[in-house]
Amino acid sequence: MPCKTQLIWGKSPKELRQTTLSDRPKGLIQTVGSNPLPLLISAATLKPEKSIMLYSRQTESVTERLYELYKNLGIKSKKVLIEDPKSTEECAKVVTPDMGDYHLDYTGGTKVMSCGVRSKWLQHGGTPDRCCYVDNRSEELRFDDGETVPINLLITLDTKIKLHGFELLEKRPELGRGPKLSDGAVIAQEALKGDFNSYKSKLGRIAAKVPMDSSDTTPLKPNDFGLKLSQNQIHPKMKSITRSTWKDFFKGKWLEYWIAYLIAKLEKEEPMRIHAGVSVGTAGGGSFELDVIGIRRHKTYVISCTTDSKPSEAKMKLFEVYMRARQMGGTLARSAIVAGLDWAEEGDGSIHDRVEDLEEVARRAWDSPNSPKVFGLRHMREWAGIGISEPNLSSLKKWLSR
Repeated sequence: MPCKTQLIWGKSPKELRQTTLSDRPKGLIQTVGSNPLPLLISAATLKPEKSIMLYSRQTESVTERLYELYKNLGIKSKKVLIEDPKSTEECAKVVTPDMGDYHLDYTGGTKVMSCGVRSKWLQHGGTPDRCCYVDNRSEELRFDDGETVPINLLITLDTKIKLHGFELLEKRPELGRGPKLSDGAVIAQEALKGDFNSYKSKLGRIAAKVPMDSSDTTPLKPNDFGLKLSQNQIHPKMKSITRSTWKDFFKGKWLEYWIAYLIAKLEKEEPMRIHAGVSVGTAGGGSFELDVIGIRRHKTYVISCTTDSKPSEAKMKLFEVYMRARQMGGTLARSAIVAGLDWAEEGDGSIHDRVEDLEEVARRAWDSPNSPKVFGLRHMREWAGIGISEPNLSSLKKWLSR
């Protein structure tokens, strides 16, 4: 059995460094499906000398992306087309006698592909101790003889985006005089200790005072509004992008900064790479934004943030973040929404929890161990320590530990 292998990805795949390696397989056969991440995990863990990717025309682009990444892992790859992936006979036909000496990863592809390939591979001498799949629930590489290898990889956001066929357009720039993550915490303390919606309106008025026009010579002084932020004033002479960032911050982006700040505080034992305001381009020329995204080892955590208190808006965000998380990290990804949802009173005087209502929608929509999590105002008040002796981050920490 191969030993644990840890791979650390730098800013580009060429900066990949392997820390341990033994018992390197002669080759690895992989059935390719629509999600490339489990295949990369398997190949990076086993580190075979050679890879044979069995793919269909529907997964040709996925195979090509894996082919390029495997080059940087030092794995020689061969692509083999299965003309009819719905036929077990056609799937078995591509398995040649020499492949019986290789390892087999049947995580990807259709059930027909996995069944046809595995059956023929066993006939050619394949054995259960060399046959495996990536187990999403246990986060292990599980072999058919019962042995397991823990998944222990670190993959950067840039690599994950490329792996799934997207393009990194922009990360929110770190501006010397722009908002800091801790500034989000300052706003949260003020916004959550009273009427949340009223304070949102106040923040809107503050945002309107950010000097954006060249004729406006009056700086905005946060201290005038009881806010001790990293900048004593937002001055007209600041760069336009800096002033624009501050304006967006007051209009609601502060929540993203605060969530990123909280995650950074929690993730000291096993650091998570945290990004906020990431713009991603799609193959069709479109784009979408990820509010907060965290990468810990091979896992992706995506959080959508909105100060809106309308259930309809939160529901739309919930469905979007689940889809975007799956696009970025496949079935291993975690998704959540942080929204201004609170308790609601019905006409008959009964009280119900809008957070629980939305989580029930998620449970019904996705029968998955990774269904999206919903955090509302009561969670945010706990995180800020409002009404309690000290901040309580247990709900956020529990979600991040999944």
